[in-house]
Amino acid sequence: MKWVTAELHTHTCASDGNFTFEELVQSAKAEDLDVIAITDHNTIHPATHIRKLEKKYNIDIIAGMEWTTFYGHLVILNLHSYIDWRTIGPSQFDVTDIKKSDAILGIAHPFRVGSPIATGCHWEYEVSDWNDIDYFEVWSNVNPNINAANKKAFKFWLDKLNTTKLTAVYGRDWHRPIPADKIVAKNYIGVIGDNMKSGVIDAIKAGRVVVSLAPLIEFTLFDNDHVVNIGEDYFTSNCIVNFKCVITQLNNIPSSLVIKSNLGPIHFANISQDSIIVSNISITSVKWIIAVIEQNTEMVAFTNPIFIRQKE
Repeated sequence: MKWVTAELHTHTCASDGNFTFEELVQSAKAEDLDVIAITDHNTIHPATHIRKLEKKYNIDIIAGMEWTTFYGHLVILNLHSYIDWRTIGPSQFDVTDIKKSDAILGIAHPFRVGSPIATGCHWEYEVSDWNDIDYFEVWSNVNPNINAANKKAFKFWLDKLNTTKLTAVYGRDWHRPIPADKIVAKNYIGVIGDNMKSGVIDAIKAGRVVVSLAPLIEFTLFDNDHVVNIGEDYFTSNCIVNFKCVITQLNNIPSSLVIKSNLGPIHFANISQDSIIVSNISITSVKWIIAVIEQNTEMVAFTNPIFIRQKE
């Protein structure tokens, strides 16, 4: 598995962005991103244009669209034909036709201010089957770790993990150049195989994503020769489990590693430089665990969960 960086929510002047498509790609390359998704509002870009820019700038571009309605925004990745947003109302959330394709679906900025200030930006649909949703923008926009709407989204996501698998991602909702005084995050995505775009799609579906302002957390559970990565199930009959966190790109900032679960925090470690933390934790009554990096009491990075499945 290799870690690549990706931005999954972008816009151009084809909808409400300031960038041309090429300017967006140039900006992504300037940030050393490996992958971007192009997700204009209710608009898709020609495959020929995408391939031309991929070849010119040596970057992978995932075709997509932000399905923009009056009751919420849904980002659709790996989408190759237009889907009409006008077919559903507030009580008619049905993505059956989309799920028949290879596309994946993510709820965008779910707790952002909505009507009447920004109609449609707040998610209002009732999702009857969360298995229809592949990922959830837990962080969005700039300064994502201190954004009040994102903190609501993070809490909602943690609660949802008790009943379903739902991958957390960051979506910048990138419309224009970012002011120098603003901070953005990134997605580290664990890709398996040589096909970058399909590897990213598969990794998002599987939960191999770390959301971060900078640090990368490689979080695993292990037992003898058996290693379990984020997004996977850990089957055990034990009450104690070993974990390993390889933390890089910390930039010598005093930080705390916190292992969190459905029961709350279950392990702490103070760190100030790139580190390898190996320890064990009790998993009695634990359903899932994530690794979090905090700095000055604010979260700066978090993993997707490993799910604990107790054997009978």
